[in-house]
Amino acid sequence: METSRPDDKSLLMPDELADRLEFEGVKFTYPTAPVARLQVAGLTFNAGDRVVLMGPNGCGKSTLLKIAAGLYKPSEGQVRLGGADLWELDPQVVNQRIGYLPQDLHLFKGTLKSNMALSGGISDSRLLEVSPLLGIDRMAADNPRSMEMEISEGGQGLSGGQRQLVGLVRLFLIQPRIWLLDEPSASLDMESEGKLLESLQKNTRPTDIVLIATHRPRLMALANRLIVMRRGQIVADGAPQDVIKSMQAAQNVPERA
Repeated sequence: METSRPDDKSLLMPDELADRLEFEGVKFTYPTAPVARLQVAGLTFNAGDRVVLMGPNGCGKSTLLKIAAGLYKPSEGQVRLGGADLWELDPQVVNQRIGYLPQDLHLFKGTLKSNMALSGGISDSRLLEVSPLLGIDRMAADNPRSMEMEISEGGQGLSGGQRQLVGLVRLFLIQPRIWLLDEPSASLDMESEGKLLESLQKNTRPTDIVLIATHRPRLMALANRLIVMRRGQIVADGAPQDVIKSMQAAQNVPERA
């Protein structure tokens, strides 16, 4: 398969990177679609940002997160991590700093433990520390094999919520500097969603950047910034209360005759 980075190119592996993610003139278009799925002239996420992305289905939230994670390369423009072009950085550097939870999480054939500790470098102590945060310990306790419970390819036999919890635990185990969560509570019940919200509040660093694409208003409690998207573009960006107030005012403006 074609590699995501050129084999003959020397990639950057800096020891330190500022906690900053920037979009500059970013445009993304699928090869088979003439219409751009995302157009962002300029957008910056700084250390400590807790951002909720909202908007109707198909507005570009997931595409923005995939580009931020380095999974999609922009058709135009540049994404910078700590001032460096994301696509000039070694993938190992990107993976250490950016954690991404997709909507459709894929589990592989193995055990519950191996599906959570993908990197293989997670200690049992760390696993036992993190598993109660989201209720994975109760999921393991319901199986005679506990953390060694068998998982089939694709996670068949587990509910959507259970698969989502496994994906969330992966991120809590690696503790990225930038958290990209795409509908992280879509399949969770109210109790599990509450645990997720509490865990994010207590277990992310003050300088971490957290981006959450969601339709669930409850997660707004985490946000110090709200971004609203429409048709691949950002139509509002600011403090949640200010954005909500301005959008409510716009909806109440009577139409001109």
